[in-house]
Amino acid sequence: MSAQLPRSRSECTIKVKLPNSIHVQGGSNKGNCGLSVSSPELRSMLILLGALITGVSAYVHIIIPAIRMREKPLWAGVPLLLAGLSSVFFCVKGKKDEEVSLSLVVVKTACSILSAISIFLCVTAAVFCGIHIGHLFTYAYCEHVDNGCLCHHSQDQSARTFLYSPVEDCHFVYLHVKIFIIASGSLCVVGSLVAFSFVIHIWKSRYGNIAGGV
Repeated sequence: MSAQLPRSRSECTIKVKLPNSIHVQGGSNKGNCGLSVSSPELRSMLILLGALITGVSAYVHIIIPAIRMREKPLWAGVPLLLAGLSSVFFCVKGKKDEEVSLSLVVVKTACSILSAISIFLCVTAAVFCGIHIGHLFTYAYCEHVDNGCLCHHSQDQSARTFLYSPVEDCHFVYLHVKIFIIASGSLCVVGSLVAFSFVIHIWKSRYGNIAGGV
């Protein structure tokens, strides 16, 4: 009986340690990506919105180059798209690497910075688009000119005017341009909200579980 006691104790010790080792291994695998569990949807939305904003802005720039660059938020869509792509690269690389490497830290830092910049840029772009939409709704009248449409802010001929060129007629300005600008502004508003949510998820993945770990 006494000779079997050490074996039973050692067997008991092994049984107690096994769950702990499994728990630690599972926790490390779960945190490989370094982002929240719900962030895949946010990463997909960042890429989709960035691509849409970039595509719509590029299309408007091609068909109506006279519109000012501040109202074609190509400069807001590209950082948003890069933030989404860098977050995907970070998670793919994080799942392959068992240890945190310098390149992984650099990618996550770049992803965080791009997401934060995208918030400011998308809000700014949405404001510029809103201002242009306000002008479209307050033009006193528009007249067709050679290869374009000249819109006046008042009946006074010396008042401020804006030339949309090249366009076929003023109907194109009232319909298509208005739709493009509204779409760009709306996408930028949604993009800023998604980027803000993604920054919060990045912050929580780094600092959200400090109290739980203690």
